[in-house]
Amino acid sequence: MDKVLKLVAQRYEVPESRLKPLSGGYFSHVYEFAEGGETYVLRITPPNDELGAQEMRAVLAWMGFLSANGASVSRPKRSNHGRLVEVVEQDGQGYVVVGFEKARGVLGEALPKEQWSDALYQRIGSAIGRMRALVKGYIPPDDVSPRPQWDGIGNCFNPGQARCFAGGHC
Repeated sequence: MDKVLKLVAQRYEVPESRLKPLSGGYFSHVYEFAEGGETYVLRITPPNDELGAQEMRAVLAWMGFLSANGASVSRPKRSNHGRLVEVVEQDGQGYVVVGFEKARGVLGEALPKEQWSDALYQRIGSAIGRMRALVKGYIPPDDVSPRPQWDGIGNCFNPGQARCFAGGHC
């Protein structure tokens, strides 16, 4: 992983020593760094069947669309080559790397139970409603493959389609 991290640092023009590991990546390696008064996150995803470079381009194009239209989502950060998605090779394996602004606030799983309130649920619902309204007008750029519909992939509503990631995460 050291070789991969070194290449990632070069692609985003950030000294490797400034990349600080974050928790919550599950099967990805997640780092943060500061630049120009902003904090960014880099996610390095090991090779797997569901999250290749093409799928990540689709996710980041969608996030970029939402962000540009006022939704409360993190803006993607391009590499120094101007790419939304980088692929870093190690031992014949392609690690998918993406960067984006670090979201403000705390991880939901880190929020104490007593802070979950009707007002918080209202804010979450409003944010989701805003994204839902925006996504109705989303047309993927020509160079991006559209993401599968919700019923074409495994999820809590369609468990028959679920595929586990490396490490057993479904």
